[in-house]
Amino acid sequence: MAKFLVLPGYLQSGKILAEKGSTFRKLMTKLNHQLDYIDPPVIIEKYQDLVFSLGDSEEECNAKWQKIVESNANRCWFQHSDTNGYVKFDESYNYLVKYLKENGPYDGIIGFSQGSGIMLTIMNNPDFNFKLCMSFSGFCFTVPADEKDDRININYQIEDPEEYNRRNIINKEYTQYYKNKPTTKLFNIFGDSDMVVPKVRSTFVNSIYPNVENFEFEGGHMMPNKKPFLRPLIERIQEVLESSD
Repeated sequence: MAKFLVLPGYLQSGKILAEKGSTFRKLMTKLNHQLDYIDPPVIIEKYQDLVFSLGDSEEECNAKWQKIVESNANRCWFQHSDTNGYVKFDESYNYLVKYLKENGPYDGIIGFSQGSGIMLTIMNNPDFNFKLCMSFSGFCFTVPADEKDDRININYQIEDPEEYNRRNIINKEYTQYYKNKPTTKLFNIFGDSDMVVPKVRSTFVNSIYPNVENFEFEGGHMMPNKKPFLRPLIERIQEVLESSD
């Protein structure tokens, strides 16, 4: 049995991610693996703080926001800011370190989207020795290599991985979180039609870590739920865990 900490994405709770990725969760728990889903620690206080609009009218926005709050989904690991980097990142990073030390040891971490973004930094921490980390729709904290380039255009208009890697670098404010280059096995899992975190952004991870294995599925920004894709993934998880014992 292996023990994994699971990190949800933006506007998600642990409960919501467990439900959305129910097939993966059931296949893992059937093999007696323990998945601990936790809630992102940063509370989003009002819908005006979101990075996108909830509707065309204030009434629509308020109604949707109320449902988000009632489901405990008004959470995140950080808020992006063009001027201040990733707001509340330090708070969330320290929260994770404390949680891992108090509730571990963990054999690995599983992150989805924003949860994967912070997972890809915490796996560098020398205090932890993970056997396997899994990034679903993940990304690194990058900025354009040329300051004159537009970050949004690069992320959503470039499809060639080599060109994308040439035109991006790790944000200098966060290089300390990627410098150790751990040999931990990293499964990099992404959808071929992801419009939130384009796959070229996820594959940038391959240029940062030395021990990455890629898994591409048909679909968008989601935890894949189809068994034909998940069963081979679960088999590889078993192989990695058994080889590290």
